[in-house]
Amino acid sequence: MTPIHERGNVQAQQCVSLTNTPCKTMKGEIKMGKLKKYFCLLIAVVLLASVSPSVALADDPVAPSTKIYVSATPGSDLDADEGTRGNPYQTLAEAAEAIEADKGDAKHYTIYIMSDLTMTTSARFWKHDVSIQSDPEAESKQIFTLSRAATGFDAAQDPARGGYNPALIEIGNGGDLTLSNIILDDGHHAAYSYTGSNQHASTDNPYFVQVDASRSSASTGMDGPGYTKVDGENIDNHEIVQDAMIASYDSKSTITLGVETTLRNYGGMSAVRVTGSSKLVMEPGSKICDTGSEYTRIKGETVMALLVRYGFRAVILK
Repeated sequence: MTPIHERGNVQAQQCVSLTNTPCKTMKGEIKMGKLKKYFCLLIAVVLLASVSPSVALADDPVAPSTKIYVSATPGSDLDADEGTRGNPYQTLAEAAEAIEADKGDAKHYTIYIMSDLTMTTSARFWKHDVSIQSDPEAESKQIFTLSRAATGFDAAQDPARGGYNPALIEIGNGGDLTLSNIILDDGHHAAYSYTGSNQHASTDNPYFVQVDASRSSASTGMDGPGYTKVDGENIDNHEIVQDAMIASYDSKSTITLGVETTLRNYGGMSAVRVTGSSKLVMEPGSKICDTGSEYTRIKGETVMALLVRYGFRAVILK
């Protein structure tokens, strides 16, 4: 696919792909009152992060990486999840917690995925640089898949959004995320985790809007973090779908989709969200698409595969 080099321009394609493999056609439906519109799924490709072009630097020196292993199959010592090949962590969230427990200077971690994983908790990285890839020494030699569970995906909590439905993977505080030889599959699942009595939506019909992250922690109740105004009414963020499959809520992070990386079947607002001057880099062999038969999206607002928010940003196709 030929990169689009127009500042601030939004272009529509069936999928984002730097391979010759076609993705399945995706159809969408917007419902606004009685108005219905069918459209080919909009995928935003926005280039250039500031007045000067943003350039991805190649061949920078890479510091030694700390290796961590994750597998759905327990290791030989059931009481000793150590993140080693012999005793791997069993979830990506466990690996993230172990990395975040490292309070030393920022460093680079490589997480090797040794099997397919069904995720029920977001993996959130807030300091160190992280690479995630299928284990090249796995017996099957295959590309593994990280999938969102159809139900029971845990809500997350932070000061800006209060409680909310998170992405599969979140990166921030200047940390960079690189994926290679891996598949992320949202399964078209739209997250919904509200359990209170003041219900406005449902698991089958959640809100498709952006969660409000601008509310002051000094405000309380429905005027504080944890709620988003929709049609003039404060809605609990647990009734609002996930922002993305991968999200950066930081102005300095870079998300790189490396060789043989596929993001497919996103179910929330987007496949990737970048904020501020954070960047998404798509390398040859990476793609964002749907799979299987044609899929009809029913949303309350226009939804994009790449969602960019606030200020300048760059999507660089190398």
